[in-house]
Amino acid sequence: MSPSMIVSLFAAGWLAQQAPPGKPVSGNLKVRISTSTYMPDGRVLSASASDWPLRLNEAITAYATSGKTLCEPKAASTQEPALPAIGWRLEITPVREGAGELEVRVQWRQLGMAKRVAAARLTPLGPATTLTLHAGDRIVLDYTTGARGGLFVFGREGQLGYQQFKLGEHKEAIGAPASQDGGCTAVGMSLEIGLEPAKTEALVEAELWLVRPNKDGSERSDRQVLRLPVGQPASRYFFDEARLAGSTTGNDAFAKVSGELSAVSIENGKIRLHFNVMRKYGKSAEADTSSTYRDLVAVPGEVLAFQLPAAAAKEQPLSIRLRANVLR
Repeated sequence: MSPSMIVSLFAAGWLAQQAPPGKPVSGNLKVRISTSTYMPDGRVLSASASDWPLRLNEAITAYATSGKTLCEPKAASTQEPALPAIGWRLEITPVREGAGELEVRVQWRQLGMAKRVAAARLTPLGPATTLTLHAGDRIVLDYTTGARGGLFVFGREGQLGYQQFKLGEHKEAIGAPASQDGGCTAVGMSLEIGLEPAKTEALVEAELWLVRPNKDGSERSDRQVLRLPVGQPASRYFFDEARLAGSTTGNDAFAKVSGELSAVSIENGKIRLHFNVMRKYGKSAEADTSSTYRDLVAVPGEVLAFQLPAAAAKEQPLSIRLRANVLR
């Protein structure tokens, strides 16, 4: 067999083993990596980034760190930071895309006060966590006070290890503690992940009614209207407190109904909604209930009815009615 044929066969075998490129994630699903630094006076210093090119089953590595102190927030980046630094290295892998949601696998580890970038890069990440993100979500992954650091060192046999120390120690090895330089008094910093709201001009108008039965069999209702940009975080709604008709539970029989509603997408002329209902009857904690309807499909103009649990055995139940239409 000629050398050229051997090379050709080797190249063909190598190409066959390479995984095909992952499908790009929709442009309106952007993972946001952010940090929030908490100050003693209640202020929160935040920095975030979301411009990551995402492909299904392909990992990206990002670094979310502060500047020289926790009081200097920096946007997360795929570029390796100058160390020592306080923050995290994390790896994000999109695994499934749905309407208005993205499932991701996340691993992370605190950088501590690593002396060398190579050491920080080689240190194993923590166990993988799978998250399903929706528009507007904010999930805290980790938290650091900046009160401890560490130094990556190689053992006798060249194995990478991590030596931890309190701030103020080993200054001759790594310099002054980063979290206290410049008089920074930050309490701590959190690492967060979320999904940016989709940028869209589509708008849904939703009408909500809280319907109460009367003793004579008729009904009375309270109505409110919400404007819902498609793909944006949920909007809150509240119905005024009102005495229940024909109540048998006494003077404290009041209904408090509230919740959240969002328009996830418009598919084939139908509207996909996420709908949450919370209700409280009088002062009885046992009557507090909450229900969430995800992936609720509504035909424009169709009225959907949701019966609420009755406040007492002899009471007529309240109901919520919902109608949605596409404005544009």
